[in-house]
Amino acid sequence: VLTFLKRLFRGEKVWQPHREHIYQKLVIAGFSHSKVTGIYGLASAIVVLVLIIALNYSLSFEMSVFAVVVLETILLISVWQLTVKTSKTANVE
Repeated sequence: VLTFLKRLFRGEKVWQPHREHIYQKLVIAGFSHSKVTGIYGLASAIVVLVLIIALNYSLSFEMSVFAVVVLETILLISVWQLTVKTSKTANVE
């Protein structure tokens, strides 16, 4: 959804193929498919863990969503930093 909205606001033709998804950027940056799959698995596990904790501690829906958003944002920023570092390293070689 975020990629779609970003492309829509940029005025791009959203129905045409592109390489803007994080999965594609990670592979292009040199990550193997298995590492990318592991990152996606980690992100999914984080969401499930937060939701289990939220259920056990009777957190409100809003607080649960906030916690998931914060954790996923941290993960996305970390992954983005990895792609930037990997891209810079690949350009130097």
